[in-house]
Amino acid sequence: MPKLGRQSSTAATLRQALEELRDAKPVGDVRGIGLLWAVEFVADKATKQPFVSELNFAGRAAQAAVKRGLLVYPMQGCVDGALGDHVLIAPPAVITTDQIDWAVRQLREAVDEADIG
Repeated sequence: MPKLGRQSSTAATLRQALEELRDAKPVGDVRGIGLLWAVEFVADKATKQPFVSELNFAGRAAQAAVKRGLLVYPMQGCVDGALGDHVLIAPPAVITTDQIDWAVRQLREAVDEADIG
């Protein structure tokens, strides 16, 4: 019986697609496991300085994503209870590669729209 080559899992495909967001100006980190991932936003990549909470960057990015048909979970306060923005992405286990590509493209556009700097 021939050995099958290792095939990429849906989670690995999502991780790889989300990693491409690291080059976006406000993205400070991409982290997660399986199909639960967070994209962290920072005002300054070099220092990882968070946005001021009044800017509500995660909320603005999530709103821009919803306009595109993508639902993400905006979160604030992950640094010290007040500062720190990120969105959570938790797609269904039946998501396809094409849907992952679409979702990450929509998220990138939403982040670009939310970035006022």
